[in-house]
Amino acid sequence: TSTTVYVRIVDENDNAPEFPEEEYVTVLSEGPDTVGATIATCPIPGLRLTSSTTVLVNVLDVNDRTPTFPNAFEGPFEVTEGQPGPRVCNLRVVDEDSGLNGKVEYSITAGDPQNEFMVSPVEGELRVRRDVELDRETTPYYNITVTARDLGTPPRSST
Repeated sequence: TSTTVYVRIVDENDNAPEFPEEEYVTVLSEGPDTVGATIATCPIPGLRLTSSTTVLVNVLDVNDRTPTFPNAFEGPFEVTEGQPGPRVCNLRVVDEDSGLNGKVEYSITAGDPQNEFMVSPVEGELRVRRDVELDRETTPYYNITVTARDLGTPPRSST
């Protein structure tokens, strides 16, 4: 007669875990979808053999912040007529994104039908063009709209 004997071998945890790579790199985009993302797990407490490796996490900026002017309205600024090219003001916006998402360019989008003003795209300096002399009797005031647009994808802007 014969019988079958079932033998189960119990793991003694005599081999330390091994990572195939010394370093791992992953990229996550910022935002609510990243909350709770598991990148690495920790060893179970009480086990005597452990191993470690380096995990580098690069968080990419998402263009989720709109450039904002500190005030909805600037001015009034006084410019003396008959002087070519005077500076009117320096405009500043805040964009809390990073990289191209936070880099802003300025442009005049309304209120200058005769193209008498210019704004520096990078610095935001609003000036009368050098070849223009304003005449108060012809036009006593201007209501110029400047738009700040970031270089993110898709771009975000405010006026």
